Amino acid sequence: MSSFGFWVLTYISLLNKLTTAESPIETPLTENPVNWNYYNQADWPETHCINGRRQAPIQIIESNTTPVNYEDLQFSDEFSKSYKASILNEDYTVAVILDDKSLEPQISGGGLEDSYTFIVFQFRWPSEHVVNAIRYPLELVMIFYNSKYGSLMDAVPHEDGFLNVVSFYNTSSNDNPIFDNLINSVPQVKNKLRTPVPLKDEITLADFLPKNKEKFYRYHGSVTKPYCDEIITFLVFPETSCISDTQYGALKNIMDQQNKTVSFNNRELQNPHDRPIYKKTKN
Repeated sequence: MSSFGFWVLTYISLLNKLTTAESPIETPLTENPVNWNYYNQADWPETHCINGRRQAPIQIIESNTTPVNYEDLQFSDEFSKSYKASILNEDYTVAVILDDKSLEPQISGGGLEDSYTFIVFQFRWPSEHVVNAIRYPLELVMIFYNSKYGSLMDAVPHEDGFLNVVSFYNTSSNDNPIFDNLINSVPQVKNKLRTPVPLKDEITLADFLPKNKEKFYRYHGSVTKPYCDEIITFLVFPETSCISDTQYGALKNIMDQQNKTVSFNNRELQNPHDRPIYKKTKN
């Protein structure tokens, strides 16, 4: 099984536990068996990671993109409602997941042939994607699976199995109140690998998306960690939001399984290999 397949099983297990648990989960999930790290990316497995032709992340240069008159993206009502959620330290990043597995926030439109169901959102510091030669301090990635396959696990073998929705954050001197709920809970997961902790307040997914969702880039890529399965459609919003320097530092303050601070968690830029990168602008 690929490490992404393992990741999917981890989240299925996590969702089941969150749904049935009456108190915070104390038993951490099984560790990822793949031995890898961000410091020695040249040593990642050759299958896909080294030899793949549709790897991610990439640099997006607007002048090299193909304009397409896609219809607007459509977000289901769940995106604008507030729900209980949990935060966890995934060993390499901070992740947030909705507690109720019966909820299925979905995204469609924007040239996507299918609708995609929300799984989790994570962070990369600094950003993995670079847009017009700019690498941002923080990248937020919302991960979805293709709804037509019925489940996370059944989506894994398919090239159109997953959608990653990417947005960027600059740092400033002003706190972003949307992040307070997350930042306040980071110390509870700093040294707790894969052990979800309920957030004090409910979250609204739409708060973590940029205001302008009418312009985006789209391309086909891969998971950005081993085994780098080429099953991800990327949708990248160029509009940025802000987080304060203090919040940025607090969000990154987690430890990995070697008890080292996760100082960075971005994969190096990959060769686009003449892949088409599409640009949707306001109609």
